[in-house]
Amino acid sequence: MTTTALIGGLAMTTPAAAAAAEGDGGYQYEHYFATQTGVVADVSQAKYPRALLLQHQADPADDGVMLGSLQVYYGNTDADDAKRHIPVFRSDDLGKTWDYSYSGVYNQVDRGPGYELTSQGQLYELPVAVGDMPAGTILLSALARKWVQHDNDPGGYSSYIDVYKSSDVGKTWQYVSTVAQGGTAVEGKDPIWEPFLYAYDRGDGGPNRLVVYYSDERPSYVGQMLVHQVSTDGLSWGPVVWDVFDAAEGRTPSASYATPGRPGMFSMAEMNDGRYIATYEYCGTAVSQTAVGGCAVNYRISDDPENWQQDANRNYQVQIPDTGYRPVGTPYVTNLPNVGPHGAVVVSGNGSRNGVFVSYDYGAPGSWVYYYSSVFTSYSRSLVTMPDGRSMFAVSSPAAPAVEWARGTQYLADASPVVADGTWRLESAATAGAYLKVADDDTRTGVSDNGKPTQGWVTQGADSVSTAWRLVPATGAAGWYRVQNVNSGLYLDIEAGSTANAANVFQQGLDPSSGSQLWRLRDMGNGHVLLMNRKSGKTINPTSTQVPQGKLVQYPEGAPTGSGLSIASYEAGGSFSQQWVLTRVNPVRDPSVTTQASVAPVLPTSVEVSTGGVVYGDAASTEQAPVAWDALDPASYAAPGTVQVPGTATFAGLTYPVTATVQVVAPDPPAVSFTTPATGASVSGTVTVTVALSVLGLQAYNLRVDSAGLQYRWQPADGEQAFSLDTTTLTNGSHTLLATASNAWGAKITVTEQITVANPTPWSPSSVYTGGDQVAYAGSVWRAMWWTQNQTPGDVNGPWEQLASAPDGTALWTPTRVFTAGQTVTYQGSVYRAKWWTRNQAPGDPYGPWTPIG
Repeated sequence: MTTTALIGGLAMTTPAAAAAAEGDGGYQYEHYFATQTGVVADVSQAKYPRALLLQHQADPADDGVMLGSLQVYYGNTDADDAKRHIPVFRSDDLGKTWDYSYSGVYNQVDRGPGYELTSQGQLYELPVAVGDMPAGTILLSALARKWVQHDNDPGGYSSYIDVYKSSDVGKTWQYVSTVAQGGTAVEGKDPIWEPFLYAYDRGDGGPNRLVVYYSDERPSYVGQMLVHQVSTDGLSWGPVVWDVFDAAEGRTPSASYATPGRPGMFSMAEMNDGRYIATYEYCGTAVSQTAVGGCAVNYRISDDPENWQQDANRNYQVQIPDTGYRPVGTPYVTNLPNVGPHGAVVVSGNGSRNGVFVSYDYGAPGSWVYYYSSVFTSYSRSLVTMPDGRSMFAVSSPAAPAVEWARGTQYLADASPVVADGTWRLESAATAGAYLKVADDDTRTGVSDNGKPTQGWVTQGADSVSTAWRLVPATGAAGWYRVQNVNSGLYLDIEAGSTANAANVFQQGLDPSSGSQLWRLRDMGNGHVLLMNRKSGKTINPTSTQVPQGKLVQYPEGAPTGSGLSIASYEAGGSFSQQWVLTRVNPVRDPSVTTQASVAPVLPTSVEVSTGGVVYGDAASTEQAPVAWDALDPASYAAPGTVQVPGTATFAGLTYPVTATVQVVAPDPPAVSFTTPATGASVSGTVTVTVALSVLGLQAYNLRVDSAGLQYRWQPADGEQAFSLDTTTLTNGSHTLLATASNAWGAKITVTEQITVANPTPWSPSSVYTGGDQVAYAGSVWRAMWWTQNQTPGDVNGPWEQLASAPDGTALWTPTRVFTAGQTVTYQGSVYRAKWWTRNQAPGDPYGPWTPIG
């Protein structure tokens, strides 16, 4: 027997690269996908294919090896049963070629005559150690049977879920343990089915845990349910835990409340946000049926892989918005972590028209899109995330009971998050110089004069005005775009919103409610993109039909003007004829800068330019081009607003117009701070308040005490401003100084500082004072030099000396104060030191008691 395989998306960049691989051991590219043959001998039926990418091996050289397995049948004779096993294949080139005779998992435990390892093998590599099994140990959990009498099937057999292990990269295998036992593996005979493995560190300080999920029909009051059991050593297993069951009317099934639903075929993947998504088919109830029949693919999301009862709305269905199209049966899920900002959750189902369903938003309901795949759908097709984290490997057995193992790699990365909105040309990856356009630059909606839809694609040169398309982000649909023709102002659409192959693609007026006007750019991994329609899940493709002018057409080389190939909607098979190269109409990115009013903007000396051929926004695809800017009138940025500055960029010998957008904003509020007195200072008498000012466009300042109290105003000026504050006019205690500044654009700032006024009591003519007593009088503080009564402070021959200090703390010279040798004073801006005792002798007399020191 031979095995046919489909492979694709492996570093494909050009048709020439594909041709170079032809004839390489039968491995032949056909544009995006490839075929290869292999041999599985003497097999009459094969299904339940699985593949595994090794990533945790003790020898790093073994990381990247792929293993594959199948459920095979040889016939119904005793001799055929004796050969029953699960073959294991190996690939050292990421699935391009396989060794089909590499290994196999056989019955290696003696349970007496008739014990057989039969089907539903699940390959798994331990990412963490479990018991005596180190990380990197390869496990296979499968269904086994033994011909013994069972309560519900006299003369039948019992079913077992066994675990086997390999410590040598899948070459040899040993039995580890049996997880569970059930009845005959036939619906209605109490069987257990479809094991799925997962191991992890729970993070609670306990031992690592190995979980086996499986389908369970043993309770008589359920059609089937999904359950799991846990082991911390791989040898002994904990109790059965119910995960998913038919809970009609919100009730839990029991002996007195039977439920017919049949959730089954569990698979699970960890998403980028640390949560888990589990998929399963849901059969046996009316609500589970899809529009095309069969078992709906449901899913749940949980932050705990051992608790799937967290969400009250637990049973979500995978389905496409707008059409409601859904996969049917035998689901499998994986996550591509390096796609977009959230990764890509990919789900396969048996009734998926060969395609897969993808969510770029953690599986949120309504976020699913459909992509066609050339790896045929089959019973329990499985998926593997490849090392780049952006592509998946799918394995399938589409022709059972004939022997066929199909496999392939497909890029599912979404280009939309990295494609900037703007104006683009879409050049065919298959035909150089072929651009998507409207022939003859037609601006009519929907149909032309001959009644045919305005449709197709074109090679009429990139200079045609209708080759420019604007990618307009769709409101309320993140990652989706409306594709608007710049010349006509109309939008790319599918006629009548059809989801059928060969549906006409044309331009139409804006319809905000139409899903057929929404397009997502799917990254093909080679610098090309597909245009995927939201409603149909299909892409655009040329047909063999030539159409007259007034259509979107492609002009093949040598074709007469006015004729070309029409464009229609088809499954996305990935051929080069469906792929497009995005280039900006003007490859130069216009810069934006911000400046404050009256401040000249700083314009960049170079601008970013796309070098073409790849998705714009990818750092590897851009370079810098020098730019010369036109002179800018200062009056244009004197006030807040927007200014456009034209310039010319030069790149690769060509010049391009470029425009800088200058956003002129109001200046920041003035900068104000107190210099003296210090915050919290205790003051008395007349003190100097100093405010530091630094401002653009200063209009006014004022200084206030306690908001509505004493106010001081001054004219605009930068630098420090000093003010004298007579604290004797204030009550003793805490007071707030407030300095406010504003500019001509209304920006205002107020700063505050706390001071404590501690003035002596006011002088009274009736009071008796002795030497050292202090009083407040006429805005100053005075100290009595001897006994006095009714002698007014200020008399230079009287008993009072005036106490005052400069802002730096130096005493101010006053005629009434006594100074002794060594004391310093400030007088008329200079500092002096006393040579002997003095009073009422002003500094400055060279023969007097003062020596100037600064």
